[in-house]
Amino acid sequence: MSASMLLGDVLALVAAFSYGLYQVMYSRYAVPPDPPNGAHEPLLRNASSTIDTPPYGLFSNFLLSFIGIVTITVLWIPLLFLPFEFPTETRVWAFVVLIAAMGLVFNSGMMVRFACTQNAT
Repeated sequence: MSASMLLGDVLALVAAFSYGLYQVMYSRYAVPPDPPNGAHEPLLRNASSTIDTPPYGLFSNFLLSFIGIVTITVLWIPLLFLPFEFPTETRVWAFVVLIAAMGLVFNSGMMVRFACTQNAT
């Protein structure tokens, strides 16, 4: 096994552990608790007009959108300092597009699932 293959395996392992840690931390600290009996608590209790909290799924959509915005605006900067070349083979680009399309379908499906399984109040 060459040194570059070993480095790639180590980077993949670190990425997998990092993603697992992200999932655990997101589940533990970023997901709000379910409202009692599916009802939303008002933000203002003793006011003439109460403002309901956003639906349960809106919080996670907002948080994930914010994570995406930070990724787009900040986390690409280190890529400028790495020796990086775009692939020249059509086959590689086809796989990149396929992976991006599968991610889009998966994330869209999950958002639809979250929207459809919310308790109506």
